[in-house]
Amino acid sequence: MNSLLKSFVFLTAVFFFSNLPLFMPYWGLPVVPWHTYLLVLGCTLFLATFRLPHLLRTLPRYLVVWLWLYLIHGILMFLYSSQNPQGLEMLEMRLLNVALLGTFLMILNLKAGTAILVQKAILCTVLFSTLVNLADFIDPMFSGVEGRAAGFYINPNIAGRMLSLGMVASLPLVAGRLRLLFCLLVGVGVFITFSRSGWLNWAVGIIALTASGYLIFRYKWPSILFFSLLGLAIVYSLISGIALELLSALNLSGYLTPDTLARISGFESSFADHSTSERARLAQYSWEVIQQHPLLGVGTDLRQWFIEALPHNMFLMAQVEAGVPGLLLFLALLWLLWRNTDALGRALLTVYIFSSLFTHNNLDEPATLLILALIASRRPQPGRIPHPARYRAQQRHGAPPQWQPNPALWSQQR
Repeated sequence: MNSLLKSFVFLTAVFFFSNLPLFMPYWGLPVVPWHTYLLVLGCTLFLATFRLPHLLRTLPRYLVVWLWLYLIHGILMFLYSSQNPQGLEMLEMRLLNVALLGTFLMILNLKAGTAILVQKAILCTVLFSTLVNLADFIDPMFSGVEGRAAGFYINPNIAGRMLSLGMVASLPLVAGRLRLLFCLLVGVGVFITFSRSGWLNWAVGIIALTASGYLIFRYKWPSILFFSLLGLAIVYSLISGIALELLSALNLSGYLTPDTLARISGFESSFADHSTSERARLAQYSWEVIQQHPLLGVGTDLRQWFIEALPHNMFLMAQVEAGVPGLLLFLALLWLLWRNTDALGRALLTVYIFSSLFTHNNLDEPATLLILALIASRRPQPGRIPHPARYRAQQRHGAPPQWQPNPALWSQQR
């Protein structure tokens, strides 16, 4: 049973975090994504019958309550709207996403140690996806956008976001002396997506990992300042054209398309492309819709207002779709997760919140739902006083200190 459970948890995490449910239909394989969701849900419920007392003790009740509220709110929103076929499809998608997030929560709480197993699966997926991105950049095979690597994620923006989230989630499993090298390797995979939001997500992830103690340097806050300045320097090189000159010197500019060249050719070109202007137009239009429907939003009639594309922002999306209750519900999720998770969970949540400024799919994609479940499975460490010997030992091994709630240590540290 233990080996079966471990295999199921590992393979499920790899399957969903690598985006295989959505990639296989894209490549013409006869796979329906929601069929895989229901299959995994059924297997999880079967395994949960053997671990029911443990599940009832360990499931984060606050998130279970939030999921019920999120589902009920979706039903009320559908009843409030015109109840057209598009609205019914949106309600069905919300139901599937609630079921999938609930499935991930059960998987991560089936047995002690399953969270570590999920992190190992994410680590393997991140390394594999980085290599696939490199191959996809040199010889385009999978990406839906020419000249920008995406791998199995199809969309370069999604690839950059998932690699950044996966880097933060799996870093504790990497040996201390290899962590910076691992982050730089993932950074290469993110860079060749040419996703500006992906670049920023990766930089925010590095800063969050340093602040939480998972990237250990002798001087913590000077290191954070250094990486912040380094990130600004990299951004400046990308928008000033210096990066393009460097790629030309390395004979790599031949792999770039006009779109990717425009993203690193200078400030005016970097922010004058169709993607930037389209996002700005959608943000402005979203604000106009919010002013017309400030209280309850447009409901499941969203597609009647946004025919071509949806707002690339979770906060705007929540307000446009469900008004004040929808925005408060999303903010409540972030607040509950922040209060009830540990340092790594907060680092992950920081990247998740920042990425929500550039996407409206953070409650729709299986990989991000897995990340949310992982954040919820991380319990906050009790106390705030580190044992000095353990702190030094864990520093040598690259792990953040485990806090000891022993008040007697106060006298040792004064």
